[in-house]
Amino acid sequence: MPGTMTTPGRLDAYLEAIATGSEDKEAAEFSGLSLQTIASLKRKDPDFAKAYSIARKVRIEVYRSEARRRAVDGWTVPIFYRGEQVGHERKHSDRLLEILLKAEDPDTFGDRKVVEILTTPMTGEDVRRAVQVGQMDGAAEMLEQVARMFSDQRVLESFVAETIDEED
Repeated sequence: MPGTMTTPGRLDAYLEAIATGSEDKEAAEFSGLSLQTIASLKRKDPDFAKAYSIARKVRIEVYRSEARRRAVDGWTVPIFYRGEQVGHERKHSDRLLEILLKAEDPDTFGDRKVVEILTTPMTGEDVRRAVQVGQMDGAAEMLEQVARMFSDQRVLESFVAETIDEED
């Protein structure tokens, strides 16, 4: 689009297209501006950069609303029999619902769980017992076995789960 003039109207059209769900390239084509012009304006004009950031946040809400609609409300698909429509079926997106749940409540629906193990500093009595255990025959080998056991992630997770169950 060489020679295309950047006007307030074109910039408004671009930002409105972004805010209503268009991707950057589509919005640029719609407004008659190039992506290079837009990138240059974002770097040089703080007001435009801020307006662009706001338009993107609005676009994310448009996407979120559409994802929620598809996940919860669903959409209808016609059912045909022998070339003739005989009804319709409502479809829903389980995957979109899963994504929305993960975003809204990552502690419950997230892929990973964070286990926080709290430790307290050793007291003098703890140190005395540790020294006594260390002086026992085979203590070093036993401690190495325990360390190897806890280095296995599955064993550690199982131990933590058992400990939590015992506390409940």
